[in-house]
Amino acid sequence: MTKRHRPMPAPHEGKSIAGPITEQEKRRRMRAIHGADAINAIEGAPISDYAKQLSARWADGEITHGEMVEALIKRHT
Repeated sequence: MTKRHRPMPAPHEGKSIAGPITEQEKRRRMRAIHGADAINAIEGAPISDYAKQLSARWADGEITHGEMVEALIKRHT
């Protein structure tokens, strides 16, 4: 049996880095968002406007990844 591992966290995961980010980091975040959106589209899972707004705030450095995840979990539970 193959042991499953949690995916490696992004280098910034768990760190509070909300605030100004570089253009390079913003582009990296936008690619991550587009990739996640594409996977959801393939699977037929709609993306809420709320999730899109949070993703944009994360990409701009207004909130951390953890804050985005926490807000989504809170909203959908």
